[in-house]
Amino acid sequence: MNYIKTTVKEYTMITLGILMVAVAVVFYLVPCHLVTGSVSGLSLVLSNILPISNSLIVLIMNLVTYMIGALCLGKKFGIRSLYVSLLLPALIAILSPISEVVDLTTGSLIINIVAFLIILTAGQCILFLSDCASGGLDTIAEVISRRYGISTGLVMTILGLVVSLITIGVYDLSTALIGALVSALNGILINIFISAYNNALDLIHRYSRV
Repeated sequence: MNYIKTTVKEYTMITLGILMVAVAVVFYLVPCHLVTGSVSGLSLVLSNILPISNSLIVLIMNLVTYMIGALCLGKKFGIRSLYVSLLLPALIAILSPISEVVDLTTGSLIINIVAFLIILTAGQCILFLSDCASGGLDTIAEVISRRYGISTGLVMTILGLVVSLITIGVYDLSTALIGALVSALNGILINIFISAYNNALDLIHRYSRV
């Protein structure tokens, strides 16, 4: 019974994390034409080259990186990441028509970027701390982080910069530079969020022993 409760609680958190990532992508990344170090960002580039929808590109790339994550990080990570890989594109497909009616963006690009980063990073951190990832480049970042002891945020920043450079061939220079900045900030925020979470846990453990 405790196992069932624990599993339900964990997957509820994972679902919340996926939903936050999907909201960030649909309501901010796509309408603002932001490109970050993620499959969702890379799909914007590929969808301009290939006759395939964003959601299908996300699904294909997530499934491929899911297999890599499962092989490198184990069964538990693989099962949870498979759940994420299947649910994320479904949520993006569901939310996309809603975004055409409900516009959460403002006239300020800076405010849009801040809102995007907060929602995206919070969702990503929930997934990372739940022993899974939102698929795509996030999974690759987690594999590299665990294998080589590099912080997830730093790897995310590097991957984001690479994706941003690729977009130069599709978008203008300013879009690529904004994407690079957003990717760097995303990586920094991931490290800050995870560090703050771990510090909070340490404090709780210390006071619980008193």
